[in-house]
Amino acid sequence: MNINNIYRDKTIDCITEEDVGKSCKAAGWVENIRDHGGVLFLDLRDNTDILQVVSNDDSIFNGITRESVIKVTGVIRKRDAETVNEGIKTGMVELLVSDLEVLSKSLNVLPF
Repeated sequence: MNINNIYRDKTIDCITEEDVGKSCKAAGWVENIRDHGGVLFLDLRDNTDILQVVSNDDSIFNGITRESVIKVTGVIRKRDAETVNEGIKTGMVELLVSDLEVLSKSLNVLPF
């Protein structure tokens, strides 16, 4: 669904390969954060799907905890072949983050 408000341009399930190269805003809950030595990945979840968010800046995800609510802005790009996830609708693309805003920080880190 195209929502286009201050938090997002569209829901995550509507982000496709047609958006590659375009600027995009997305918002949702942090599902997971992974550090792969110089490249950080964050799984952003809304009520429709999950989007992989990528950063080469080690500090951009500092202080972010799972289940915090964030807004990210960046450019949609095609995933590398080895990182494609056919289990989700956005599995062919990812968002290279340029700006991140914490909308609501999760106070407790969940044990799972």
